Amino acid sequence: MKIFKKVFLGIVLTLFILIAVSLVLVRPDSIKTFNETDPNLFITNLINNSRINIFGENEILIEETDLNSVLVPQITKQINIQELPSFVEFNGFFFDVQPNSIMLKSSLKIGFLPIGVNANVSPIINDDTIGVKLNGIYLGKLPLPLSLIEKISNSEIEDVYYIDNSKEFLNYIKIKELLINENKIFIDFVTNNNAIIDKFIDNEHKETFKNILSLLGKTKEGKKFANDIVKALLIKNFEGEFPQEMKNVIAEDFKSIDKATKSKLIYILLKNNFDNNFNFLFDRKN
Repeated sequence: MKIFKKVFLGIVLTLFILIAVSLVLVRPDSIKTFNETDPNLFITNLINNSRINIFGENEILIEETDLNSVLVPQITKQINIQELPSFVEFNGFFFDVQPNSIMLKSSLKIGFLPIGVNANVSPIINDDTIGVKLNGIYLGKLPLPLSLIEKISNSEIEDVYYIDNSKEFLNYIKIKELLINENKIFIDFVTNNNAIIDKFIDNEHKETFKNILSLLGKTKEGKKFANDIVKALLIKNFEGEFPQEMKNVIAEDFKSIDKATKSKLIYILLKNNFDNNFNFLFDRKN
């Protein structure tokens, strides 16, 4: 009898330990919180802080805080309008940028039990579309086989998801490389100048603007001038007006280009009655 009692107590103790360990393993991580950033303001700041080069390669750095402050509030709003079961409480999520991948970490409460449902994804670029590859789903720290989730949900889980509206974005740039380090995402790209001109320059002046870029692309000073003009046009698209700060930068760029290029540029602008935004260039002090 004593041996059966010992076996029984051993089984109970083992089950208790397994349950306790499982409860610890499925617990959610502490949810990081970030101040909300308006997407348009984020893009404007990104453009302002970037050295746009329409004649070569560019690099953009996106911090983990940027990713969370822009995307998390937008996605959370969509989640909050969904009708979740009464026994499920959504307590937030965040993006944890890790080397070579991104972990989406969420906190839920099912009944009285707090759990974390996490997904590990990697960004991918497929021709003209941005997507994410699903590397794994986790209940806290416990990996869940996708086949098990598919069986429970009675639906097939795609391992690659594409962002539909990314096609328009990738029409203006071609991503050469995308690297993920801890807390940072690096994107190397070149610009599609024809697509940018089609988007931001009216039909009457498209060819004129192409000629201007061709003229300015012959010198270092001219390239900087052209890059800052494109940067100003991009900012105007989001802010609704040609920023005075960029006017000042462009005016300084204009002073630095050689007299021959400057004369040709003024001739092209006047001949083609170009956008009034550039009238400040004709100030005598320039």
